Amino acid sequence: MKFLWTLNLALAVLNLEAQSISHEEESISLLLRGYQYSLMGSETEAISLWRKSLEKDSQNDAAYCFIAKAYHRGQKYGSIYYIQEALRIQPENIHYHETKARFHEEFHEYEEAIMSYEECFRLSTMRGQKRRYLLQIEELQTRLKRTDDRIHTYCLLLETQPEQLETVFMKIVEAHAELDDDRKFKKNLLSLLETYPEERILHEIYLDHFVSKSKYRKYLRSVEHVFQPEDPISLEIELAYTTPEHLIPSLEIFLNREDLDFMKKEAWVQRQLRKKEEFSTKDRLIRVLCPLLQEAHPEELSSYFCGVEIYWEEGRYEELLKILKRPYELFPHEKEILIELIRTEEALKNYDTLILYTKKGRQLYPHVMDFYYYESIALFELGNHQPAISMIEEGLERDDLDTDHEFMFRDLYLHRADHLFAAGFLEIATEAYEEILSLFPDSDEVKHNYSYCLLERKVDLDSLESLWRESIQGSDSPAYLHTYARILYGQGRYKESLRWFEKALHSNFKNSTSLPMIMGRSAELGRIRETYGDALYQANQRKKALKVWKSAVQEKGTSPLLLKKIRDQRFYE
Repeated sequence: MKFLWTLNLALAVLNLEAQSISHEEESISLLLRGYQYSLMGSETEAISLWRKSLEKDSQNDAAYCFIAKAYHRGQKYGSIYYIQEALRIQPENIHYHETKARFHEEFHEYEEAIMSYEECFRLSTMRGQKRRYLLQIEELQTRLKRTDDRIHTYCLLLETQPEQLETVFMKIVEAHAELDDDRKFKKNLLSLLETYPEERILHEIYLDHFVSKSKYRKYLRSVEHVFQPEDPISLEIELAYTTPEHLIPSLEIFLNREDLDFMKKEAWVQRQLRKKEEFSTKDRLIRVLCPLLQEAHPEELSSYFCGVEIYWEEGRYEELLKILKRPYELFPHEKEILIELIRTEEALKNYDTLILYTKKGRQLYPHVMDFYYYESIALFELGNHQPAISMIEEGLERDDLDTDHEFMFRDLYLHRADHLFAAGFLEIATEAYEEILSLFPDSDEVKHNYSYCLLERKVDLDSLESLWRESIQGSDSPAYLHTYARILYGQGRYKESLRWFEKALHSNFKNSTSLPMIMGRSAELGRIRETYGDALYQANQRKKALKVWKSAVQEKGTSPLLLKKIRDQRFYE
């Protein structure tokens, strides 16, 4: 602010040079005294002195500007009047135009502010300054929702921001999306292509919006000076017409280009894999693109994860395991490789092999929770509960344990309680579940496993029902529905429980086979069918009960009493 006052004083001096010496001295003296009063906060005295300065010289534009700024702090129309008077005397003064623009902007007179900034842009000779005024104009046009004018401003910005052409081009695209006028968009885009024929981003935009896929190749040939055969756009289009094997030479050139960083190449490869719908086509691309990416960047660990997520989504775990073997040989101590192998072994239910990796992971990275989490699941499935309890407690006692993944942190506590329950320590398990429930009172997983434990103990079933009444509404989890049905069954409400057993049997079993620990037990189809049969028997639907028991024989999770129930056609507990 002090700099502006000094600048204005200097302008005053220049304007007074042509006047008589006495007027000049008196005017400067009045301006300086007014400035001193202004610095002390005495605006009234300052304005009075500046008015006297104008009495001595009515063409003193600096005095008008000083008064305008003083009035700006309280009188809207006074400030505008005086700055206009300064501009009447000095119409080409860019500082006065900018001051006027800011006044209008603060008074929410955006149209007038835009006109003043446009004058600043016209008068300015410095590129950086021009860019600043255009950005001010763009902001005001956005507030006024003047999209057409904003597009024009962006086109002017292109002249002042040659180093940021791509950014400005994308702003133009976004603005045209708001207009939803393809004809106008195409016209403007063609005009830009005439001005910037070498800008590949413009050709990419034109391809995306105005060239049909059948004409991609023809368009590319018309702009060969922009898109070389090994260019990512050319390759992307060629992949739609030919096999990846035919493009290997061009793909090698592209993936070895030093002017492109690895992340851009990796993103391009992932985009090609995502564009294909058939797995056979994706698989073919993976077998060509991923090795080429790895050969071009053997130092980048993520290049060895190329295509991994697609195999995960397709459930092709055996093939995925083969893919992961190579990076494991190259980077046997990398955390990411170990975790990916562990996840795959768990999907394949290779629990013994999984534990070899988790033990190695815990030895190398004792603070990483993933290794404790997956080893706990494997030990539960193998029935090794006591070692699992010790291992989990060892992890939870660590001060440096990574707790970034809240769900995993919660589940590790839950796993401990599950192992205690499965090992037969029911009372200790109940206390452990209650402790977790106090920490995570809204967790349906914790509620479920706690309920499962109390069901086995046959205690406090009334409080369990109230605990589950809200959580069960709208659920399609076979584990949750089955447990709620068992609560009603345990209360002797057999007929009422049948509806919930039937819901469990018709629920979403798609992901239930991968549910870990107690959740997995509760979602086992054989277990649900057998207990459904028990409820039918107790509800005097004995023929149907026998039929349901028989359907459970080949399923997982049944009790040792099932065959006896079928043989004797009666219920045993």
